[in-house]
Order: sequence, then structure tokens, then C-alpha cells
Amino acid sequence: MNPKNIVEKIILVFLSFYFLALYELVVTPAVMEWSFFGILLSLIIVGLLSFSIPSDKRISYLIYALAFLAINRALGNLKNASIILNVVGSVIVFFVIFFISKYFGRVSFGSFIVVFLTALFINITFYPFEYPLWSKFIVKWRSPVLYDSNSTIDYFPLQVANVDGKGGKEIIVQGNFDRTKKSTKDEGLDGEDFPFQKNEESTYLVFSWNGKTFDELKQGEYSISEVAKSLKNDYLNFPYYGVKYNLSSNGIIKNLTPLRKPEVLIENAMVFGQAPFSAISLDLESIMQYEEAEKSLEKNIAHNSGKSLGTNIRLDNPMQISAQIKDSLLTGEYKGKPFSIQTGGSAILGTAHCFSDDSAQLIVLGRDLYVYSVNIKGEIRLISQLSTKKVPDIGTADLVIGDVDLDGKDELMLNTEYARILKLGEQGEWKVLWLSPDNSFRFESYTRIGEMNRSEIFALSNSFMRQNKTKYVTDYKFSPSGLEQQWRIFMGLTELTPGDVDGDGQIELISYLPYKHVIFVLEKSKIPLVPLVYTFTICLILLGFYGKLGKAKLRRFKGDS
Repeated sequence: MNPKNIVEKIILVFLSFYFLALYELVVTPAVMEWSFFGILLSLIIVGLLSFSIPSDKRISYLIYALAFLAINRALGNLKNASIILNVVGSVIVFFVIFFISKYFGRVSFGSFIVVFLTALFINITFYPFEYPLWSKFIVKWRSPVLYDSNSTIDYFPLQVANVDGKGGKEIIVQGNFDRTKKSTKDEGLDGEDFPFQKNEESTYLVFSWNGKTFDELKQGEYSISEVAKSLKNDYLNFPYYGVKYNLSSNGIIKNLTPLRKPEVLIENAMVFGQAPFSAISLDLESIMQYEEAEKSLEKNIAHNSGKSLGTNIRLDNPMQISAQIKDSLLTGEYKGKPFSIQTGGSAILGTAHCFSDDSAQLIVLGRDLYVYSVNIKGEIRLISQLSTKKVPDIGTADLVIGDVDLDGKDELMLNTEYARILKLGEQGEWKVLWLSPDNSFRFESYTRIGEMNRSEIFALSNSFMRQNKTKYVTDYKFSPSGLEQQWRIFMGLTELTPGDVDGDGQIELISYLPYKHVIFVLEKSKIPLVPLVYTFTICLILLGFYGKLGKAKLRRFKGDS
């Protein structure tokens, strides 16, 4: 082969990666964030790039770029299909796009093969939905599909805890791995047609780092009681599931059953004035069933292991506090001193240090949200209670705890219909530091990822293009004027959970991709990829214009001669 042709093919491979980065990390974010102005900016960039390309190669390179992006997207859509459908689909994609490219751009067959193979390599190596993550993260691990994509549940809670007794932390998530693997092998998840499932059955799966990747642990390799202690409360609304737990040879199985048939829900919703009361009734019924299910799980584990679990979570942290709720009694130890108090709550959401003294605060959720303060003598008292009159939907709230204003005292980042940051005063009074202007905002975590200088707020929020209600991963820093956005990734992850799950001493971000039922373990990238793409784009434009200017001078020089 001619050395010149080899160089051209290498350049084409490099440009294919550039086309992908430009589209995913520059063009798409600009359009998603700024709407019309983003489209205008993208058109300006593409126009300048096109004009800077030599006129005799302009059409060809534009066709290569469009062909590569089309091939990459088409192959990505075939990602979860069966092997036969993948092969047949890839062949069809190859010939259809080739003939279109040949007709409009007169591209060579050899160059098109290079473009196609590059797109094929990218799709084999990477997950088609992870490209936006490259702007800030490195994907350390991507799980297989953990649950049927066409099920009625969009995502499950994600936990990180030490459950194998080896000192590290494991990833705990729900799924139906065996059925999913069988579905993928036989027909492909996207090809299945699941009816409305009256029962959603899932198993708690545990994944542990083996030094190279994450393996699923089998029962006996981890403690079921420790898994049970780490479980989050997960109150599902429509179609208002009730829950039951069972223990099997595969571990803890969770069975969700809708409390009402769809036609009953629709009928109640159509009756004027009845819908709000029906929804409240179903909310309370669902919460009561969850509480009963947790008590039943505790009894089963205690019966099998001979150890008392204690309802909800046992909390171990640098504050040296542990607590549990059993039969409406909140008990525990703080710095070696026992405490106990009757409570109307049923779930411990977390511990906080809200005051300047050496006391610790326990955040407990029931139909209201309760804050208990414990001192080093073991004296405990209720210092505040938030009811639905003050914060609607408080009974199904969750929260993130952290010192967002850097005054040495923790604040509560509360997720209800409208998220808010609350500061607790010495007398139990609340001050709202920030209130979300819309109901699309959700706090996910407050942590320091990788080599970040300070902890920051990770949340899900919509873009500045407010008509788009999709919530994206966004990093915020708190200031006296409110939340200041640091960056945004246009990917709809959820359950952003921090934890050192690979034992390297740095915090990773573990997240869940809804509907696709895939887990990502993300490490903070040290490569400023987006600035590099912008820099390379500017260099290409300047180089192209410099070449055009040189040719213009050469033509004038020849004309003068």
C-alpha cells in the first residue's frame, strides 16, 4: 500500500475519534444546555471547520464525519441485541450507509471500511450511553445488565457497605441477574415484549473488587445480616407497591406487588375530589407494608443466624455512634454511652453534627421527620420535628447530610417535592438556606471525588433549556447567594453514591443508569478532555485558515510574476 494512503487512513481513524468527542462533548451539551443558542454555536463551529478544510476534500470529510456518527449510533442501538441480529444489522448498516456516502461524497471503499471498523471498535470497547461521562470521569467498571429493561421498575436503590468482613466496601443492588442473562442470550432484552407484571421479584446482588474488576459474590461469601442492615428505604408510588422479603439460597429476595390494579387506580383518579385522598391512603398503606416487611426480614434473619438484626440501619462512623429502632424504641451508643428513647419514627436516615458542642444528632423518619440530639453522657432528647404541614411529603423524604456552608456544622439537604437545604438552630428552629425553584431538582450526595480540593454537592437537575425535564448529573458549590453550578454531564444517572470500592484510598462515584439497569463505577478523570477538544478544534480552524491564506499569497505572487 502507498505510504501516503496509510497516513491518510491513520488520520481518518484519529479524526473519527475527534468527530465522536466533538459531537458528544461539545455539540450535544451546547444544544441540550442552551437550546437555540447552542444550535447556533454548533453551526458556527461546524461552519468554521468546514470552511477551513481544503475545498477539494471538504465534501468527503463531511460525509466521513456524518457516516461515522450514523454508524456509531446504529451499532450502539444493536448493542443488547442477539448475536444474529447484531451481525445482520451491522451488515445492513454497512451497505446502506456506504451507498449513501458513495452517492453524495464519492468516498473510497477502503476509507469507508476504516471508518466502519473504527465505529465497530468503539462500540465493542465502550457502552454507547457512557460517552457524556468522559468529560469528567473515567469508567472504572460497567456492570452487565442487571434487570429486564422492559420491566415496570425504572431503577432500584444502590448501597455501598462492607458486607464480606474483609474491610473494603461492596456494591449492593437489586436485580434478577440469572433471568437477565438468559434473556440476553436467547432473544435480546430489547426484543422482548413483557406485559404489565403484577409482581416484580428481585434479588439483592453483591459485587466486590478483585483487583481487576468486580465479581458477583455468592451467598456464603458475604453476610446476609450485614446486607439487610445496609438496605435503604424505597417507597414506590404508582402503582403503589407493597413489599415482602424472602430468604433463599440466592440471598435476600424482594417481591413487589401493586396494591391496586391499574384500572382501580384510573377509576379513583377520574372521580372528582377523590384522587388526593386515594393517593394519601395508598402512600400510608405502602409505608405500613414496608415497615411490616422489614420486621419480618429481621425475624427471619434472627431465626436463621441466631443474631438480632434490629430494624433499619446500624450506623458506624467517625462520630462513634450506633443506633437502631425496634418496636418504636430508638436505642444505641454514643462514644460508649448507651441511650434510648421512644420514637414515632421507623427509619434512621443518618447522623449529623449540627451544633458547635460535642453532641450528635440522629435524623429519624416516620410520618414526620424527627431530629434527636445525644450528648456524651448518653442523654437523648427530641429537639425538632418536621411535619407535613411544614414540608409536604416529608414522610417519604430522603436526605443528604453535609457541611455545605463550611461553618463546621452539618446541614440537611432534603429531597421532597421541592428540594431544600435546611440549617438547624440551637433551639430546634429551621432556617432554609436554599429552596429549589422547581420540582425537578434532587440531591444525590455530598462528597469529595478523587483529588477534589473540597466536598461538593452532586445533584440531578434539568438543563437551562427548561422545557426538557430530563435530570442530569450536576456538580454544585454552595455560596451565600445559593448553589453555583460547577459542571454538568448530560446523562441521566441516579443513585450517585460515593465510596472507596476498589481500596485505592480515593472515593469513587457509583451510579445507576435507569431503565437500562446498569451500574457505573466512576473515577474522576485527570485529563481535561473538553478543553482539549475545544483547543484542537481552534487549532484545526486556525491551521485551515492559515493554509488558505498561504495559498492565496502564493496565487498573488504567481500572478505578479
